[in-house]
Amino acid sequence: MKKILLIALALIAAGSNTLRAQTAEHNMKEWLPVERDAKTAVWTELDGVRIPIPPLEHPRLYVRTEDIPDLKQKMEHPMGKEILKKLRKASVPRSDEEEAAVKLKDFRYYFQMRGVTSQVQLEALEFLVNGDERQARHAITAMLDTLKRVNFDTKHDRTRASGVMIMVGSMVYDWCYSQMTPEERLAYIAEFKRIVKTMECHWPPKTTEPLAGHCSEWNILRDLLSAGVAVYDEDPEIYNYVAQMLFRDYIPIRNYTYHGGNYHQGTGYVSVRYINDIISLWIFDKMGAGSVYDPAQQYVLYDFIYRRRPDGGVVPAGDVNPGNRKSPNSYAMPAMLVAGYYHDPYIQNEYFVKPSVEAHLLMMQLLWMDFDLEAKKPTDLPLTRYSGTPFGWMMARTGWDENSVIAEMKINEHFYGNHQHLDGGTFQIYYKGPLAIDSGAYQGSSGGYNSPHCKNYFKRTIAHNSLLVYDPDEVFECWNYGGGDKTKTAANDGGQRMPGDRWETCRSMEMLLSDDYTVGKALAHDFGPSEQTPEYSYLKGDITKAYTSKVKDVRRSFVFLNLDDKEQPAAMVIYDNVESSNASFRKYWLMHSIEEPVVKGREFTISRTLNGDSGMLKNTVLLPSKAKIETVGGPGKEFWVFGKNYPNAATSRPDPANERGSWRVEVCPAKAALKDNFLNVIQVADAGFKQFDKVTAIESGTVVGAVLKDRVVIFNRDLKTMTECSFKLTAKSPTSGFKILVTDLEPGNWRVICDGKTVGDFTVDSEAGDLYFNGPCGNYNIRKM
Repeated sequence: MKKILLIALALIAAGSNTLRAQTAEHNMKEWLPVERDAKTAVWTELDGVRIPIPPLEHPRLYVRTEDIPDLKQKMEHPMGKEILKKLRKASVPRSDEEEAAVKLKDFRYYFQMRGVTSQVQLEALEFLVNGDERQARHAITAMLDTLKRVNFDTKHDRTRASGVMIMVGSMVYDWCYSQMTPEERLAYIAEFKRIVKTMECHWPPKTTEPLAGHCSEWNILRDLLSAGVAVYDEDPEIYNYVAQMLFRDYIPIRNYTYHGGNYHQGTGYVSVRYINDIISLWIFDKMGAGSVYDPAQQYVLYDFIYRRRPDGGVVPAGDVNPGNRKSPNSYAMPAMLVAGYYHDPYIQNEYFVKPSVEAHLLMMQLLWMDFDLEAKKPTDLPLTRYSGTPFGWMMARTGWDENSVIAEMKINEHFYGNHQHLDGGTFQIYYKGPLAIDSGAYQGSSGGYNSPHCKNYFKRTIAHNSLLVYDPDEVFECWNYGGGDKTKTAANDGGQRMPGDRWETCRSMEMLLSDDYTVGKALAHDFGPSEQTPEYSYLKGDITKAYTSKVKDVRRSFVFLNLDDKEQPAAMVIYDNVESSNASFRKYWLMHSIEEPVVKGREFTISRTLNGDSGMLKNTVLLPSKAKIETVGGPGKEFWVFGKNYPNAATSRPDPANERGSWRVEVCPAKAALKDNFLNVIQVADAGFKQFDKVTAIESGTVVGAVLKDRVVIFNRDLKTMTECSFKLTAKSPTSGFKILVTDLEPGNWRVICDGKTVGDFTVDSEAGDLYFNGPCGNYNIRKM
């Protein structure tokens, strides 16, 4: 009966542009009749969700008839010729010797596209551009035979291998549509549906991973969407189900996220997850639906531009393995698709940093990359970039050359989970080597995603330059964290809570915006006075919600200072207000490093002297006034969590510079109390530098602050907004006066008075909450007018 229905649908689609689809097994309502257009997608409503319906004509997947003249030109372009050369090389099956050398047939083995999967793409392309029916006929039969033999399991992420087979089959189906018999079309559809039932996403696809997880990448956003577009005339079920998922659950939350201009799954997964958002953008656009994502999507990869280190690596985030330093980190695959769609020269430059494209994306590179777009280096971009809600992150630099200081500052407003870490309030500093680092590694001797190292250390707050509040009785339940090696609980690191039901990945927009997945709020951000080369970059946030009820208030403010000094190019001032619910809960201020820190009194230094690195930082602890400063680390204690080490040595992924780290400094108040404040000033210089400037503290009633060189930074003691403040600046005034930044101010008009004389009147912006001015030493009174 089902076959009869499918054949009837095929006849209807072939003879009319009106289609009435079947009622699906997954309890969707009957599709409404849709008047389809030959060229353009028509929008309709399906169970309350607006979706675009594919046009009548083929090809409509990845490429259209009107694109073929340009495609022919691209095939003659030097870059196009190189791509075709790679595809032809991949189309040669592995030799017996090559097969014998394969140790594991994981998804990467199939993503290399050796043999038939590359061969049929080339044959389908030849029919598309030159009408070679013989090659189309071979592609149709060879791919159908291949699909019939696909029967992978889901181990080693082989579900991705199953998906790439569907993708290639969809390409052949659409491009060679006119050469297929009705029976062959039905056979292809049957194999697509059989294969997807063996995959991790199942059929109907599960709808529980619209934000993060394997169903937020290749299988749904590329593979099944491609199949749905290709076979819509004969069987609209695949497309209708996937499109409804995307427009109901996937696209709205992505558009919300894109407004923050960043990516929640870290630097290790943008080429797996975000790239598929871009692929689906291209699929819908080429289908005639236009741009279905918010244009802010374009700017996600700018974060990676700002993270790019002079040595080609990036300041890491999320689940990632340290680089081997032999070549730059590559984000060429998403970059080529973003730059091609949005015509962005800065993103095009990211492609050329290391133009490496995996074989399963070569055809998309040929079709969608803009070969003629001139790449532009980021040297004229502002040196600071802020990523707003739902992130609250800031990247600040002193330049774009080999002497650049790079600083990361994070608040975290909402928690997505999966490959995201519990790292609210963290910071990192790079100067001629990683100095203040994220500690640990995603994979190694401990395993991978749910390894003891990952869940007890690497993903946890203790592995980051953040704050701990240690309740010895706190229990961290983590059963829903996912993956193998499940345990009911994880180690008590004194850090931030595991959102959701036992550390469950966020599943929907509703969950993301709930109290459970709300972990902080960026309260103020600013950089200036020049946007292009700011002298200061300021970020303040409330991260109380990142912790359990063991805390009453946790706030952190960062001020990164570009000192425009070759010997001491930058500094960072970090101020914290931490109030616990029990005075016995000890508080810890953390900074991680690769090499062993050297503590001397109330100061410590961290240096990089190996692997070609030559940077150094010096941290001065101004508050608490009585502090215990200790180093933790070294052999057997590299990844120490209150009494136990969670080692994770580099195995298959080299880490020659030991960027996973081995040490940390803990600053702890000497005496337990309900409330503590931390004020630290970090100066950056070359390793071995001896002439660091003296740092002095300012404490006056409701304000605290620090003086370094000609810079003054003032905070409210509780990091609450204020309408008036007073302080005394006794240090000798530089010739040009002090550059003074006062934070935590209410928006409105303010007057600055020094020794009874008006320095100036200023307007405080609601987002910034600060004012910046030049002034001499003296007694200051700053009040709202």
